[in-house]
Amino acid sequence: MKLIFSSVCTFLLVLLAASTNAKTLKYELQDMFSHNGEINYPGLDFHNAQSATLTVEKLEGNPTPELVSLDLVFPEAATLKVRGFVRQGPDTYRALVPGAWIFREVLVQLQIPELSVGAPVQIMVKVVEGTSYLNPIVNSIGPDLLIAHGMLKDITPSKVVDTGFAMVEGKRVNLSLKDRLGFSETSPQFGFTIDALWLGNGQKILYLHAPIPFEEFDFVEPIALLVEAMNGPNGIENMVSVKYILAGEEQVSPPFPLAELLNQAYGQ
Repeated sequence: MKLIFSSVCTFLLVLLAASTNAKTLKYELQDMFSHNGEINYPGLDFHNAQSATLTVEKLEGNPTPELVSLDLVFPEAATLKVRGFVRQGPDTYRALVPGAWIFREVLVQLQIPELSVGAPVQIMVKVVEGTSYLNPIVNSIGPDLLIAHGMLKDITPSKVVDTGFAMVEGKRVNLSLKDRLGFSETSPQFGFTIDALWLGNGQKILYLHAPIPFEEFDFVEPIALLVEAMNGPNGIENMVSVKYILAGEEQVSPPFPLAELLNQAYGQ
């Protein structure tokens, strides 16, 4: 009985570890452009798609993410919900969707060099006119119904895990640490994401350098924001660092001058 109980506990611990190392992420196509393909059926207009949302699952230690789903929304056509993608080569994913719009079956093909922020995406939807029972996803063929292009933007929801404040130039700066690392859309900045509200200057996002390999960014767990007065490049000043967990190990990022982070964001 003890042996069985021990085995069950071990199995549950393995399941728990696997679940904590898996991350589900949401991406959206920005700067998206879509249009009809070879087939133009009355009433089905695929121009000016409103959104394309991808759900991706990443497992720590696995360099190949899984594409879970794709939702395509159009102003003049019903939403296309795609599930069951199969990876075909290093940059191609395919899935069959039965009963899409007026068609018995359509093939959805997504081409992307990698499932990460900023990657270019091409989506093609084909009307299936020929297939094979042996491997239908690979062997399905037909004319293009619609084509869409865009760039991946991370829209995974984030939350505040810790807060802090400091006085800079006589005014209070409120700081809120987010639970995910982020990327600036307007500059080549990335790292720990901190919302800053500087009285009299407005609200900005600060990006504190994270000494972490890029491929591990999605598995970092920020847990605490540290704001301390210490010796910096300009004497005693407010320094910012972040306590985080990676691969089960608690670490602290190198302290960085808060004034310099504010200067980068506010341009002062």
